[in-house]
Amino acid sequence: MVDIRTKCEIERDRKHAKIINDYLELAKNFPTYAPTRLMDKVAEVHGMTSMGVRKILERNNIINNN
Repeated sequence: MVDIRTKCEIERDRKHAKIINDYLELAKNFPTYAPTRLMDKVAEVHGMTSMGVRKILERNNIINNN
């Protein structure tokens, strides 16, 4: 199959995959911590806002927006 994504799209997908993996790893290691606290930490590591991390997680069905 041919990958028709642009270089920017490929980089974005890699970045999002790292963010998702970081969140899931923290959630596994600290199951009693609030999701917001975990998102704050991931955002800090990646130089983002916690809302940006939340949106990435919601779009990839890792968390729901309810």
